Amino acid sequence: MEVALAVNGDDSCKKSGLIIACLESADNQSLKFYHGTSQSLNTVESVVHPGNPGAHLWKKMCLLRCKLHIQLPLYASGFDNPSDYSRQLEAAFSNLIKKLRGDALYCIVEGSSTTPRKVVSGIFKDSDNFHQSGNKSHTTQGDSQCSDFCPSSVFTSSHGLQMPMPLNFVLLIHQSLEKGINLAPFAEYLPANGEAILRVLNLDLDIISVAHRELSVHEAISSLILTALTDQLYAMRDMLLEEIPEHPELCSYVFCPPGFAHPISCIYNLNYGESEFKTVEWRKLLHQRLSLPMDRPLLRRANALSFTQNEFGAQKQGTQRLSNVHVNMPTSSGVVGGQCSLIHGSYEYYHYLQDSFNDSGWGCAYRSLQTIFSWFKLQNYTVLDVPMHGKIQEILVKIGDKEPSFKGSQNWIGAIELSFVLDELLGVSSKILNVRSGAEVPEKCRELALHFETQGTPVMIGGGVLAYTLLGVDYNDTTGDCAFLILDPHYTGGEDLRTIWAGGWCGWKKPVNSKGEEFFLRDKFYNFLLPQRPNTI
Repeated sequence: MEVALAVNGDDSCKKSGLIIACLESADNQSLKFYHGTSQSLNTVESVVHPGNPGAHLWKKMCLLRCKLHIQLPLYASGFDNPSDYSRQLEAAFSNLIKKLRGDALYCIVEGSSTTPRKVVSGIFKDSDNFHQSGNKSHTTQGDSQCSDFCPSSVFTSSHGLQMPMPLNFVLLIHQSLEKGINLAPFAEYLPANGEAILRVLNLDLDIISVAHRELSVHEAISSLILTALTDQLYAMRDMLLEEIPEHPELCSYVFCPPGFAHPISCIYNLNYGESEFKTVEWRKLLHQRLSLPMDRPLLRRANALSFTQNEFGAQKQGTQRLSNVHVNMPTSSGVVGGQCSLIHGSYEYYHYLQDSFNDSGWGCAYRSLQTIFSWFKLQNYTVLDVPMHGKIQEILVKIGDKEPSFKGSQNWIGAIELSFVLDELLGVSSKILNVRSGAEVPEKCRELALHFETQGTPVMIGGGVLAYTLLGVDYNDTTGDCAFLILDPHYTGGEDLRTIWAGGWCGWKKPVNSKGEEFFLRDKFYNFLLPQRPNTI
């Protein structure tokens, strides 16, 4: 696999403009870099990053982020006149970009816990020439580096990728400053041919850039922040040149889909709803460009990163539940040479006694269903709330599976009932894997691994005497050695990760442990509920 990267730094690389990165094979994780010229191809560096290319990336790099809300007035003699509209639109965006490159621009760099915020100004007007010539005249001795302001905290994406929290930049334009003299606010004259119509363009920019930690703050603003903002403005302009709605509102969102080691930005026209044809077609195009799967929502607005600290593996503000409790779990599966297959995405941990509701002894399958439902909600397949016990019983009575007396009871439910509820509320179909004896469960590991690799949804284990949620399997298809990642809904304690891990309420279970104890009992049958991922983006 070869990846070509354009280079804007070292002068020797700038002459050729190209560095090639080549991963020689899937087994050999050595990533070699070559500096290409018209005459030769020279090896530059070799980097080894076994299993986690992102870990190497963030040793020396950081994230820069800038959010900017703009209300841009646009005057035209008639928006049904394409030429006048295009001329006014291009002029409005050109004037805006010129302001971003002017002396009146100030940039506030948010400080870290040890470094106060910093105000930077008056260095950006020649940044276009800076890019073309490589002129570093703006860099002065004593310039602060990005590393001086980078937060020490770490953000974890929904698919478990860890990256540093971004360094935030805030841009301000001094509207009443000319040649160092403070003036009163002024009115702008924007001529139009004939009677003019006013449209206010609402533009929400959100750019994210990857920078070397030793890059000076001045250069980061000039070469990365302002360049990215300019590119995003041009992209928004092009979208508006195709069509301008009655109340234009373009918004950029930051995503980090599975397989990406760094975030990306995508622009959406908020005049169209999530499920409208134009939005769906735009998402399809983005999925194709980024080589993303075409059967799951990865770039919906609800997928956007919020960069909140401790988003996963810690208690969420305003909820009573933990998310993704298996992430960073200290214990391993114990399988030698196995292939680990886990769920994709995020879920919430539902267990006994939550929500001030006593379901101890009978509600384990209900709690497993709630965990599975939370997965579909957090993957943005639904906006419905996770159903409580009464709602689940009401649905089963409504579809005729249970008698009216079932409502308000403490009767157990199993895999079949869960499949009915998922189908009724979400339109989700499920496969049910029947196992006659606990001794036969290891024989189903290959099928379960395929489910996690292709569908990625949590699995409910019913039958026997207890219900569990299955989050993954570790399986060696040569030796037959296997382990099951179990999330146990029978936990009755508080939302404390260490207690949950230490007590084995979320952990790897061997079919027979070192003490000879069976997890899956030989004299019991088991049903595995495998919810199928809807084919939609």
